[in-house]
Amino acid sequence: VKFSARSKSATRGLGFRTIICDEAQELDYLTLGAMMPTLSGQGSARTQLILTGTPPYSRKGEVFADTRSAAFTGGDARLAWSEWSCERDDDPTDPEVWRRTNPSIGVIVMPSKIEDEWATLQSRPDVFRRERLGEWGRSGDVAMALDEAKWVSSEEWPERDPRFTFERGDVRVLAVDCTFNA
Repeated sequence: VKFSARSKSATRGLGFRTIICDEAQELDYLTLGAMMPTLSGQGSARTQLILTGTPPYSRKGEVFADTRSAAFTGGDARLAWSEWSCERDDDPTDPEVWRRTNPSIGVIVMPSKIEDEWATLQSRPDVFRRERLGEWGRSGDVAMALDEAKWVSSEEWPERDPRFTFERGDVRVLAVDCTFNA
C-alpha cells in the first residue's frame, strides 16, 4: 500500500493497479487526469479506480457527481456504484434513517455520536443531511435566493399569480427578481 497526497503530479511515473480516492468530493478532473495513466501503464486489464466520499457542495466535486450520474444513467457495464443516502423526505432524527445511511453504525459510529452531531447541526439540517446522511442534491453552503424547503412546500406557487409567469406555446417561464452580490 502506498499513500499519496492528491495533486496533479502525485502519481505521475508510478504504477498502480488500484487507486482509491478517499474524499472524492474534493477530486478535480486535472488530478484525475494525472492519475489515470498510472493505471493504464500496468498492461493489465485488472486495474481499478475506487472513489469514496461525501456528496460534494461545489463544482470541485464534479468528478464524483459526474461518476454518480453516469452510474444512474447506465451505459458502462464496468461501473459499479454503491450509495447509502437518505431520501428527501426522511426524518433526520430517525435512528432507522441513521442505520440505513450508516452501515458501520454500532461498530465504528456510535448512535450517541450521531445524536451529538444532530444537536450541534440541527440549525443547519442541510449540512447534517449531506455530511451524516449522505443526501445528494441540496443547496449545501451555496447562498440561495429562495429557501428551498419553503419553496417546495409552498401553497402559493407563483404560477397561480399571472404577475410571475407567462406562457408562450409549450414554454413556461418563471422569473425571480433578487439582488445578487458577486
